[in-house]
Parts: sequence; structure tokens; C-alpha cells
Amino acid sequence: MRAATIAIFSQLLGAAFSLAAPQLAGRVTGLGHRPVADATVVLLPDLAVTRTDSAGCYALTPSGYSAFQLHVSAPHMLAQRQRVAVETGGAAVDVQLAPGDENADGRLDLLDAIALVQRFGPVAANDPLDADGNGALSAQDLEVWYDTCWQAEGHWRSFVLLDDAEHAGPAVVYPPQGRWQTHKDQGSTTLPAPGVAVTPSAGGYLSSRAYQFRYVLGSTVQNPFALIRFLFGQNDQVTFDARAYEGFAVALRGEGQPLIVSLKSAVTSDDWAEYFVRIPEVPREWRVYEFDFRQDFHQPSWGQRESSEDVLRTLQAVQFKADESSRDRALSLWIDNLLFYGRLYEPPTTQVNVRVAEQGQPLPAAVVTIDGLDCRRQALSDLRGEVLFPAVPAGSYRLWAWRPGYATDTLALQVEGQERLDLGSLGARRLIPVPKPLSRGPVRVVNGRLEVDFDGDTVY
Repeated sequence: MRAATIAIFSQLLGAAFSLAAPQLAGRVTGLGHRPVADATVVLLPDLAVTRTDSAGCYALTPSGYSAFQLHVSAPHMLAQRQRVAVETGGAAVDVQLAPGDENADGRLDLLDAIALVQRFGPVAANDPLDADGNGALSAQDLEVWYDTCWQAEGHWRSFVLLDDAEHAGPAVVYPPQGRWQTHKDQGSTTLPAPGVAVTPSAGGYLSSRAYQFRYVLGSTVQNPFALIRFLFGQNDQVTFDARAYEGFAVALRGEGQPLIVSLKSAVTSDDWAEYFVRIPEVPREWRVYEFDFRQDFHQPSWGQRESSEDVLRTLQAVQFKADESSRDRALSLWIDNLLFYGRLYEPPTTQVNVRVAEQGQPLPAAVVTIDGLDCRRQALSDLRGEVLFPAVPAGSYRLWAWRPGYATDTLALQVEGQERLDLGSLGARRLIPVPKPLSRGPVRVVNGRLEVDFDGDTVY
């Protein structure tokens, strides 16, 4: 009877505890606030693990009421980590994941941006991803969420897709008046249709279409040339300000021939003064090239010298030109997925200054610790009691100082990306050890040994 009563009481107690235990629940979404199914959700330090359902929802039961770290990850997406506090009534935490390794090659790079455009090209009506409401995923839409979602260190902050060749006519993605065009010398160089807007052909890079540029570079003139170029308007007099971009990426496939990639600008004196970079050999398999505007391109030693900023300010065309060494050869060059990428996003950091002092006097050689979720640093105070932490990322931190015989209270602070944060003086107090009495009775030393009369009866 007693055992049964205990068992029933235990069941009731367990049921009551399960009802009282707080729950952490929420929803995981991705691009365009679409639910992310089968995402892994981990709660530390409990190491409680669950996965989201088809609606992106999850639920966990922490072990107590405290602060936790919530880790959320999903295939091909950027993992998210944040601190959460679970109170008596539980907590609701929604998490938005940004696109990451879209092409599953183990890297985060511009290929992922290209794959993203191809995967989310058409969107449904009133889709929150369609920022400009034109019924399709565009460069402007990508700019919106890249600037808000994909701001992780080492990833491109923004980009503009110029063309992915996934259309039947000569139109390009951006700008609306842009076009591809071929051009050649006045000699024996042959092109299928020089000067005419080029339309895509079958066989793209990870897609169905690309531009095929066929040419035979002649030898009847001193400087023969054949090129295909991306224009920002109906002709090569329309300029585009590209100073906000770091460089461009493009997918190329050839027949082993060398290639000159150049930037045509309104400020260069002639075609031979353009900024250029030379590719020794365009492989027969597709390859993605990334070119930095300010580091990879060079200007010939002849002609008028212009700064790269002036060239980018008045950019007229991106050109792919046959190298003179490939004369009298029938060659083809395939081009796909041309995009300009933005400058790298650099998370804001703050210089944190603090002074350790005891009753107004500097306390040197104190170990000062600043501790946050993703950043923990320590430094010794100098002779003035001062410590400088030069580049602290934004976030919540605890800060304290310690030196043998001294200690300070723990200071909670919020770093919000401001240039400088002066915390003033962190007051230290002297730690004076107070000996505790061993007993209420007397103490004596016998033959070097300490003896204590604990109960006061004179018997040691």
C-alpha cells in the first residue's frame, strides 16, 4: 500500500513538473519568409536537439529557467546562433536563416548567388521576396534581402546580376536597355553577325542557355581584334557608375585559347588604353572567374593614364576580346552569368576603453576580461590602470577585473557598433582575508602540532 502510494505520488509529481516546465518554441524561416523544414535546432548547454516540421516550427523543453544558446542550422544555409532567456512562462523565438551554400560545393561564394537566382527566378504573386512587385526575382529584390539577411563576415554584401542568358531574345536582366554585342576589325576577321545584338544559345553553366561567341581572327591587318561586349545601353556611349562594386564574376568556357577581358570607359583615350586582365587559357569546361576592379585590372604603359575610380565612374562596356596569338583559328567562347558584386561586409567593431582604480588610484597589472557570446578577450592594465580593447564586435558582454588581493564587480554592457566606448573607472576593492575561528575552545601547540579543545572541557 505504501509503495503504491509512493508510485502514484511520483507520477503526479512528474506530471506536475512536466506541466510546469517552460517551453522554448518558435518558427524557422528562410528566403522570403518561407518555412525551413528539417532544420536542426540545438539548445546549449542542455544539448537538447529537435528538428523543425514542415511548417518550420520547433519546440524544446529546457532543464530550468536560465539563459541558453540556441543554434539553428539547415542544409545549404548560413547557421544562426543567439542567446535566449527562458522564463517561467516559456519563450517564443523565431529564427530567420539566410541562404548559404546553394550549390552544395562546400564553399560560400558567388556561385551560390548565381544558383540562387536560377532557383528563385519566378515567384508567386504577392510573394514577400518580390520587393519591387514585378512578379519575378530581380537584382533589386536580391539587393533588398542581401543587405538585410546575408551580412556575414566574408560574404558579399550585395550584387547586381547583369545577365544569366535565360531568355530567348537580346534583352538582358539589368539594366533594361543593356545588350550584348560583337565587334571586329576592318580586316579579314570573320564573325557571324558583327554589330548585331547577340541572343543566347543552348548549353549554359548550370542552366539551359549561354552566349556563344564564334570568331576567326584574321591576319591581314597589323592589330586584328574580335570581341563580344556587354553594353549598359543601346550603344557604347551609355555609361554606368560601377564605383559601388568591388568587381565582377562571370562563367566562361572556351577551347583553350587566350582571352583579354577589358573595361571600356568614357575617360580612356582609345581602345588601347582600357584597363584589362589577360586569361592565358580558357578551359573547355565551365569555370567561374572573379575579377577585382581595383587589383586585377591594369592599364597599358602607353596612352593617357586614368585612375580606376574614373574608369568605373564612366564604365561603358565589359569586353571579352580575342588575343592576337590565336589568329586564323576558328574558335568559340561561351559566356554565362555576368554579375557585379559589392564590397565585403565588415561587421562594425568598437574600441572599448576602461580604467581600473582603487579609491581613485590606478591599479596596474590587473587582468581585465570582456566576455561575450562570440568574443572573449583579456588584457593587463598599464601603469595608469588603463586597458584598451581595439575591435570588439557588437553584442552583449560582461566585463570584470582581477588582481591578487583585488577584485571588481561584474559590469554588464552593450556594444552597438559605435566607434568608441569609454566605460570610465572600474572600481576595485581590496580583498582582506579574515581568519575564521577554529573552535570556541582554547588552542595549544604540543610538539609542533596544533591541538584544539572543541567543546571546552579542557580535554584536547
